[in-house]
Amino acid sequence: MVIVHPLSRRLSAGRASAVIAVIWVVSVCIAVPSLVHADVYTWHYDDGSTRAVCFIAWPNDRADLVCVRASTVSLSYIIMMIIIIAIIVNRFV
Repeated sequence: MVIVHPLSRRLSAGRASAVIAVIWVVSVCIAVPSLVHADVYTWHYDDGSTRAVCFIAWPNDRADLVCVRASTVSLSYIIMMIIIIAIIVNRFV
């Protein structure tokens, strides 16, 4: 937008810092379920080799699983789409 409108109002340093902070907070919130439920499994084979694999072990309870999936989808897709649509509508309407 700076190339198209070079003299238009820009974000202040404080507001830009706030936007960056919000982006980081949302990113951490999206990653927390995977962090909480991650587990490392190690297999030992007969030939003496080992293999470590990281799995996301979601809860076995159906209600917890639905809650985790709903929060992940809402945080990573629905809220982001609402923000993108709001920015587009605000810019072009």
